[in-house]
Amino acid sequence: LIAKEQTDAYGRRGRDWHSPRGGLWMTITLKGSKEIDLNMIPIITAISIIKALKKTTKIEAEIKWPNDIQFKDKKIGGIICETEIYGEEIKWIMIGIGININIQTNSFPINLRQKTTSIENITNKKHDIEKISKEIIKEFYKNIKNNKKDIIAEWRKKEQTLKRKVFILSKNNKIQARVTDITYD
Repeated sequence: LIAKEQTDAYGRRGRDWHSPRGGLWMTITLKGSKEIDLNMIPIITAISIIKALKKTTKIEAEIKWPNDIQFKDKKIGGIICETEIYGEEIKWIMIGIGININIQTNSFPINLRQKTTSIENITNKKHDIEKISKEIIKEFYKNIKNNKKDIIAEWRKKEQTLKRKVFILSKNNKIQARVTDITYD
């Protein structure tokens, strides 16, 4: 499912997501299966986006764990995964993908302009959104069949959170830590 724009979009933890015309706002829905490893879905999606952007726009994007796609520390996209589970049975998985493609940074809300960019701003040209979406889907279905170890190895190469200090937030605590590794689970 692909939308030209979204008027009530949200990201992780219900955060607002700005998704005007010119971006790629896409959902991939998978029917549940015992073979699907839920922990791998965001990782496979991120790798698929990175590869598709390299092929279609030539940019070298990176992953900021757990669900951001970035270019030089500025967010260009995000992933949100939602599931419906009955007991131990996965009914479906919805993978929301949002990528700022043909959007000028000055059109973003003021509070997002310093930490967000678009592929058009990076490359100084417009890109074919349909071509990018098709490449993401192609990469996703290819990568979902790959070995977990291979996917994780690829992900680590593009993961910018490794070796950095992070804050882990819970209802009552804010803990500072250093990410030493990220595994498939």
